[in-house]
Parts: sequence; structure tokens; C-alpha cells
Amino acid sequence: MKNFRNILIATIIVLASFSVATAGKLKEASAKLNIVIVEQNTGKVLVGFEKKETESVRINIYDPNGYRVYTERVKSGTVMLKRFDVSQLPAGEYSYEVTNYVYSEEKAIEK
Repeated sequence: MKNFRNILIATIIVLASFSVATAGKLKEASAKLNIVIVEQNTGKVLVGFEKKETESVRINIYDPNGYRVYTERVKSGTVMLKRFDVSQLPAGEYSYEVTNYVYSEEKAIEK
């Protein structure tokens, strides 16, 4: 009975690890993205990064209260350069996050 239980546990572990390896985009994600988040003098914020062709990257922007006010999922291409016009937003500290679910980088910018 103990051998059966050990074999069953080993089988479950192997099947679970196989399904995680084949199911996700995590296995295709970069260990680290080359991310640039820069405030420009024109009232705009520039977000850029380089990724693998097959991975999915998400851009999130959070307001001073921590609420997500913008999100975008980028699936195509290898280089992304996006400019956000924040000149009309209320004053406060906004957080810009770029993540591929393995690596994440966040920068706070005062408006």
C-alpha cells in the first residue's frame, strides 16, 4: 500500500510539472526585460522595453491611491516604445509597472 501511494504521489508531481511547463507563457518569458521609464519635460512619460517575440508583457499604470488606471498587454514585436500624455492628470505620484510575470519593474513618477 505504501508503494502504491508513493507511485501515485510521484505521478501527480510529474503530471503537474508537465502541465505547468506546457501550459504557460512563463517558460517563454525573458529573465529580465530591458525597461526604460522616463518622464519627459513635455508632460509625457516614455515607457520602452525589449522582449522576446513569443512572450506577453503587461504595462500597468496606478494612480496615487493605488488604483490601476491603465493596462495594456503587448504580445507582438520585440521592441515596444509607448508615450503616455499625463499632462491632464491630477497631481500626485503615479506608478508605472512593466511585467512579463517572471520579471517586473516599477517606477513612481510625481506629476
